[in-house]
Order: sequence, then C-alpha cells, then structure tokens
Amino acid sequence: MRFHHLGIEVSDLQAAKAFYEKIFGFKENGGLRFGGEDIFFLEKDGFKIELIGNVPVSESGVSMHLCFEVDHLNSVIKEFRSRNIIPIEGPYIVGNWRTVFYPGLERELIEFLEVI
Repeated sequence: MRFHHLGIEVSDLQAAKAFYEKIFGFKENGGLRFGGEDIFFLEKDGFKIELIGNVPVSESGVSMHLCFEVDHLNSVIKEFRSRNIIPIEGPYIVGNWRTVFYPGLERELIEFLEVI
C-alpha cells in the first residue's frame, strides 16, 4: 500500500486550483468529471492533491479524504469484509482506476485505488 493523494472538496474549483498553484507551486496533472463533480489533480514533488469542485462547504468545514494505492483492490475489499467493514461508496471504475471508499474511525473517508 502506498500513499496516492489527498482529496479536498472545494466550493470554488478555479479559486482553489489557483491558490495551490500560485501559493505552493503545484502544477495541474489532469482532470475529469465523475458523478456530476468536476475534479482537478495537482502535483508537486510527487505529492498529489485532488480538488473536487463546486461542493458546498458545511459549517463543520471542508471534507477531505485520504487515498492509498494498492496492487489488488479485491484483496482489500475481501479483508475489510472479513472484519465486517462495509464500503461507503464503490467499488467504481473511474478512468483507469478501480476505487472504493471506507469509513475511518472518525467518519473520515479512506479511499483505496488500483490502477488498471
């Protein structure tokens, strides 16, 4: 298992993209539209941020998720199922990824993806 990206839901995708590019020197590394959401990937020195655009920010703050890349997603799903941990979302195929989301201890989202 390897760290893949940190995902952040933002209310203004273009403003968030400009912020990370101008302030921190991130560069755009692709984008897509999935499930009605516009998504940009930014990267700097191997660290990736996924900006999930035009999502209303709640009073409790911005929603984030942590993503790990795995070689065999089915093995992760099987292991979690054996521990009675059920996915919150997925598995989905998004471009060249298979991905699934699980709840963390404090209801944070933990994503696992396999490049296919």
